[in-house]
Amino acid sequence: MATEIEIQNMVASAALNTTIDLKKLVEKTSAIEYNPENFPAAIYRQSQTAVTVLIFSNGKIIFTGGKNLIKIQKATELLLDKLKMAGYTIKQKPPIKVKNIVAS
Repeated sequence: MATEIEIQNMVASAALNTTIDLKKLVEKTSAIEYNPENFPAAIYRQSQTAVTVLIFSNGKIIFTGGKNLIKIQKATELLLDKLKMAGYTIKQKPPIKVKNIVAS
């Protein structure tokens, strides 16, 4: 009897190798929240991918909520588009490291 495993959530990380002015990012883009009194990262909830992206000022990125690596990769592309709109130039897509997978 084969058991089917369904991924419920993936947590992954990436590094942009640049610092991000989170206040500037929020001012120049939409759909990104930043409340430094409550949490040190900007939060980008993507309805297209159902992935939440945490963006830290040191350029570290955490992805959560994706059900597969394709969604995480699409979330990365959407984030890079947002960063470009805010005036950042990221020369190459950062490598993604999967940290945790929750399955049932």
